[in-house]
Amino acid sequence: MTQNKNRNFQVGDSVKVKKETKDPDFGIDIGGWQGQVLEIDNVSLSFPFEAEISEYQTKGPLQQGDKIRIHSIWGNEDLYGVIVKLRYGRKVYHFPLCDIDVLDEKSINYRLVHDSKNWFANR
Repeated sequence: MTQNKNRNFQVGDSVKVKKETKDPDFGIDIGGWQGQVLEIDNVSLSFPFEAEISEYQTKGPLQQGDKIRIHSIWGNEDLYGVIVKLRYGRKVYHFPLCDIDVLDEKSINYRLVHDSKNWFANR
């Protein structure tokens, strides 16, 4: 059976954690754990929102600590995950969500981006 990496999960689907995946909260290996999808949270990102570049960049105009405004999801790349469309000053860029932190820690976007970054790091 071929695994579809872009699959949308449905309630009732069986899932298995990939080998050597660490729990983001406790750091223990949860690779091989299995479960079943019981519900799907349809909450999505609310645009636009303020954020900052969270990771050091070896090249390009955007650098760690730059304050940016995220306008939309642009697409998805195998190496970089979700790509967002953002504005820095007057210019528009496309940038990986995994290298961005949401500024408002109380917003739903903060939790969603944080969870997405954890998923991406452990895929």
